[in-house]
Amino acid sequence: MIMDPRDSPNGERYRLFQEALEIAPPWFVKEARLNQDRRRLDIILDFPKGSRFKCPECGCEYTAYDTRLREWRHLDFFQHATHIFAPLPRVKCETCGVRTVEVPWAGRGSGFTILFEALAVEYSRDLPVSKAAKKLRISDDTLWRMLRRSVAGALEKQDLSNVFAVAIDETSWRKGHKYVTFVFDYCTKRLIFATEGRGSDTLALFAGHLRRHGGDPLRITEVCCDMSPAYIKGVEENLPRATITFDKFHVVKAMNDALDEVRRRESADCAELKGTRWYWRRNEKDLSAGQRDSLERACLSGACRQTGKAYRMKILLQQILDAGFGLTREEARGRLKGWYRWALLCRIPEVAAVGRMIKRHFEGILRWFQSRMTNGMVEGYNSVLRAGRAIARGFRTVGNVILKSFLMAGKLEFDFPKNIWNPL
Repeated sequence: MIMDPRDSPNGERYRLFQEALEIAPPWFVKEARLNQDRRRLDIILDFPKGSRFKCPECGCEYTAYDTRLREWRHLDFFQHATHIFAPLPRVKCETCGVRTVEVPWAGRGSGFTILFEALAVEYSRDLPVSKAAKKLRISDDTLWRMLRRSVAGALEKQDLSNVFAVAIDETSWRKGHKYVTFVFDYCTKRLIFATEGRGSDTLALFAGHLRRHGGDPLRITEVCCDMSPAYIKGVEENLPRATITFDKFHVVKAMNDALDEVRRRESADCAELKGTRWYWRRNEKDLSAGQRDSLERACLSGACRQTGKAYRMKILLQQILDAGFGLTREEARGRLKGWYRWALLCRIPEVAAVGRMIKRHFEGILRWFQSRMTNGMVEGYNSVLRAGRAIARGFRTVGNVILKSFLMAGKLEFDFPKNIWNPL
């Protein structure tokens, strides 16, 4: 009969560690060594002679064939870095051969415990990885390796069988036209795919990713994206049953950019335009009384007549798009068509270019009045990622950008015990 070591005097002495670590038989805490000078706690685990362990492949039980001493970094004990040591057994399975036993506290193929890896992931969701590594007292490179392993494991289990509507957008991660394309499940608001670049081939890669995870490109019926020719081509070639909704915020942004170009062109001859750059981009309801007066004076000035006209056209375009819930599709069609016809005849080259853009992509822009899809959530996420990038002073590789993105927006399910941090 194998005696439970917890019934020995030493077992009582280390019962606190035994229970806190939730170590189950045959494992027990053999010794704990606290080094206050180094602020380090070493916990030594062991098992009674004759204990039986399961083969990790077939599940048959055997006694230990041999052992190898292993070390794992664990959660800190107050201010002390905690390390767990244990003789990791191997079993000689009649079917599978010699195999190393899996122990419940260890991350797979890692020198860290599962709880330490879980804490590292939680820190890295919200903090720059450099700051998370500092709190964990490990190097940046070590933390990045741990995160890659955890995220890769979670992505392997990704289930995309119910995805039918997606939002597509890109973000710049480094100067020199370095981009990453993101694809979000529109219904669950989660990031499901990311890859370097913003060409049509990124959607081919997404279609392959869908198939590998239970999805089907033919089941994608709704797509929201900007008016990038590459994305349009990619959707048509790889998601053939999808109807595109062009993000209305990109339409308004294009008009804001055109208005800014007109203002810049006329500002040399119009003193009223000095210092008003950001006023023109704001919504009417967000202007102060003084800002509104400045715009009215500029609009009445003969020297900046085109800026005033472009501003009124921008306001009307916003009103058409913002009134979407109160318009039928045919009412919206008439108003939007009337706007772009006005833009084409307004004799303001910058605004006429916006009119041509709307005419060219008319059905996709009009689609918003039916689908109500926008890229607002993706744009909001991108702004958070850009802020995180600024705090971290940039990402060294595109892989790190994608990894951090999945941590923040992927809603991934990791192989960690449930309710670690909030058990009640």
